[in-house]
Amino acid sequence: MKKLDPRVKLLSVMLITIIVFIVDKFPVSVCLVLILILVRLWSKVSLFRIRYLLNLSLLAAFIILIQTFFGGGLFLGLVITCRIFSLMLIFPILTQTSTPHELAAGLYALGLPYRIAFIITTAFNQVSHFSREAGLIMDAQKLRGLNVFENRRAGLGKVKAYAEICLPLVLGAMRKAQISAAAMDSRAFGVHNTRTWLSKPKMKHGDYLFILGCCIFAAILLTANFLDGVTISGVTH
Repeated sequence: MKKLDPRVKLLSVMLITIIVFIVDKFPVSVCLVLILILVRLWSKVSLFRIRYLLNLSLLAAFIILIQTFFGGGLFLGLVITCRIFSLMLIFPILTQTSTPHELAAGLYALGLPYRIAFIITTAFNQVSHFSREAGLIMDAQKLRGLNVFENRRAGLGKVKAYAEICLPLVLGAMRKAQISAAAMDSRAFGVHNTRTWLSKPKMKHGDYLFILGCCIFAAILLTANFLDGVTISGVTH
């Protein structure tokens, strides 16, 4: 997966994301989740840690419960849960198998202005940065004898605990944004309409085969989804 052209990865993720929101049958949604798990394993991208998986499972159970009693029924809750799982499975495949430079080059090669490509890739890169910074802040607080989540019950106590982490995290992000803006201004970033690239993405035979396989996979899922049967609304076509 890491050797694929970044344009192929971007187009594949866009295609699968569209399919995720089109599919409205529970068996097809489950099949999509299982396939994405296999793709993550093939890409050597680690699955969720046990704690995150437990939190996600609790969220999924809550959605199913709400949809069962107040929404469109049990199957609607299950399909929405599968959609959440699918989105959380597919986006790390893109961000963890490509560097920000490769993603920016891929977006520019697809015709996007390099300024917008830089903004998008910087946003992707900040997700992992915030995760690391939050861990460092919690470790620093523990070294000072403060455990923000210790003896905090659910409710306002948990909200206050998260606020004690978010405040230094936001301040650090604002400080980093100012430093990045000063560095970009000093290098006259954006003064030219076009730019040169150290390494341009090049399509290979494997890239064409992969995008063809994604299209075939999407066609199979859509065919299975729109076959005669029961949709999430319970209506038989």
